[in-house]
Amino acid sequence: AHLGLARAALRGNDTALAERELQVLRRAKLNSAMVESLAAEIRMAAGDKAGAEAAYRDGLKRFPFARGLIYGLGDTLYATNRFTDAAAFAENQIQTYPQDPSFYFLLAKSQAALGRQLAQHRALAEAYALQGQTAQAVEQLTLAQSAKDGDFFEHSAVDSRLREVRALLGQPASAEANDVDAMLAALL
Repeated sequence: AHLGLARAALRGNDTALAERELQVLRRAKLNSAMVESLAAEIRMAAGDKAGAEAAYRDGLKRFPFARGLIYGLGDTLYATNRFTDAAAFAENQIQTYPQDPSFYFLLAKSQAALGRQLAQHRALAEAYALQGQTAQAVEQLTLAQSAKDGDFFEHSAVDSRLREVRALLGQPASAEANDVDAMLAALL
């Protein structure tokens, strides 16, 4: 009951009531990732971004596989404009949870904030592909192809992935987009 009341107070922007209910849960020695996540969310709602990050990290020490805490930490890194850290965090989580589109979305918005268009569109494409939105994945990979940043190897990886995703859709591969010689000529 106290957890629900704290969540309701938080939704109503009553951080003082949410904090009081959190303390009731702490006194009851409720050991739960949901309580740790709530503590971090209260800190964030109160404007204590450093406290929120610390609460997520502390919670993850006790509950290292709690997705709510993992998602919360990533969102907090992004919300505090630590885009490089958020991108690195997302990439690390993708290694652990390669089928979770949430981390690709976090990576995409972090890369966008850093001005890395190719990486942004590539990450969005992977998120859409994981959600079964193959047409949107093709669109994002096409945008990644036209991005002016990225090196030859990144562009080659995008071209390769675009061929794979188009094959899933049954689309013919674009000869120009897949012509390595044309790409080399454009770079020279």
